[in-house]
Amino acid sequence: MNIILDIFVKKHKTLMHIILNGFLKIFLPIGLLFSLPVDVFPKTEIDWTSPLQQCRTYLTENMSTIEVASDNVNTLYLPKSDGRIEAINLTAGARVWTTEVSGGITEKITSDENFLYVVTEVMDRDFIGKESGSGDRSYISIVSKNDGLVLEKFSLNYENTKYFHKTSGGYFISSGRGTLESFDTLRKIQWTNKLNTELTGEPVFFTDNQNKSLIVFGTANNTLIFISADSGRITRQIYTKTTPSVVNFGGDFIVTGDTKGSLYMSDLLSGRAVWKSYTGGRITDISILKDSILASSDDNYLYLLYKKNGNRIWKINLGGRIIGKAFLDEENILVLPQGTNTAFIINLVRGKIINRIVLEKDAYFVSSPLSVGNQLILPTQKGLYFYAMDCAAIKQVMQDTR
Repeated sequence: MNIILDIFVKKHKTLMHIILNGFLKIFLPIGLLFSLPVDVFPKTEIDWTSPLQQCRTYLTENMSTIEVASDNVNTLYLPKSDGRIEAINLTAGARVWTTEVSGGITEKITSDENFLYVVTEVMDRDFIGKESGSGDRSYISIVSKNDGLVLEKFSLNYENTKYFHKTSGGYFISSGRGTLESFDTLRKIQWTNKLNTELTGEPVFFTDNQNKSLIVFGTANNTLIFISADSGRITRQIYTKTTPSVVNFGGDFIVTGDTKGSLYMSDLLSGRAVWKSYTGGRITDISILKDSILASSDDNYLYLLYKKNGNRIWKINLGGRIIGKAFLDEENILVLPQGTNTAFIINLVRGKIINRIVLEKDAYFVSSPLSVGNQLILPTQKGLYFYAMDCAAIKQVMQDTR
């Protein structure tokens, strides 16, 4: 019997390969679907292949490349390049209030239940900073979400602030020259750490398996640095050979992208590389899904890789560098290429573009999109564009949640 089976396999080897390939093409995407983290995305029954409706526009000048903030309910907070912030009601697409914070807004707006935290820089030739001795003065403004009133404003005494985070116990900042500082809500410094290098990507806050609060980031001297969020002490350094551009935490591992286009996973405990994959440009964003890694690259491609080995599942060319994305549900994402007027909805399971939103020719995207209550918000240099499958239904839902 075994001899007969062996003869059949050899004789029909090509046919069996065809059948196997067909089986994988059908069932592999289904397996991928069930591997995605459905518990962390909105659960919707929307058919994102259907044409979308333009619900309204909010046209305005001085649009900024800083991301639009949202309370994920009824209000957007729009940073402007002239130092103003505008609160916009999502139901009507109308301005609720506007406020001015001195200087240019340099970081994405951070918020909690009641307040916005806004980092700005003001030119001050007489200012003597902590690092180079001169430069623009950095400030944090605390703004009421209710009426836009600037409740407090204080100087950080740095020439520029590259990254800012509102923490549960206060604030964390990093300067453009690599000085890290943590201070409490009363602005009392908890710790300072002056690195001999600059940060090259957004710091990531996480808690390890020993319940220690850590911060990890890449630096210009080709190193991943881990520091304690409580003391500021360096707990580990991992040499990366190339300059990290983005890092993300995945439980017992770290995924890093670099300026050369490489993606690699490192074991959190040992620091050893698990796998390495390659793209054609600087990595700008990494999302960790249940069994896969989604990455944006400056080669204009979006990549999906297997988490276990880094092998590529698919890649899609979007015709421009990816400025940002928004998850619509467990299967679909909205992606905006920089300097274009066409947004793409991509199905993660199929690795295919399933829908497009095309704006007028002179409406170019300037920052990441948002998805709030099944309403899509597209920031352009002309203002905000609001889209949905059913604009009337979106309006009713938002009115009911007031």
